[in-house]
Amino acid sequence: MGLRGQCLCGDVRFRIGGQVTAASTCSCSQCQRWAGSPWTTTTTPQDELVIENGAESIAWYPSSDDVERGFCVICGSSLFRREVGEEAEKVRVSAGTLGQVAG
Repeated sequence: MGLRGQCLCGDVRFRIGGQVTAASTCSCSQCQRWAGSPWTTTTTPQDELVIENGAESIAWYPSSDDVERGFCVICGSSLFRREVGEEAEKVRVSAGTLGQVAG
């Protein structure tokens, strides 16, 4: 069981194969600029996020020394926030991109 998600234009499509956290909202200045308002996300292990289509349409922007944010270069949808480096394990997924439950 998992979740499926996509960007606004549908080019980037992904699934989360495992557990996700309950949705949470961040209202720090970076997240507000990223989303245009407080940003609501769910978190999953990076290895549970599977890009099914449009990986080449995801651009990763380094927003600090140890964090980067992924967005669709076609429609501009804010998709992901992940830590980088050897210890990085989790990725935050924009809750607004998630939809149907995968079977």
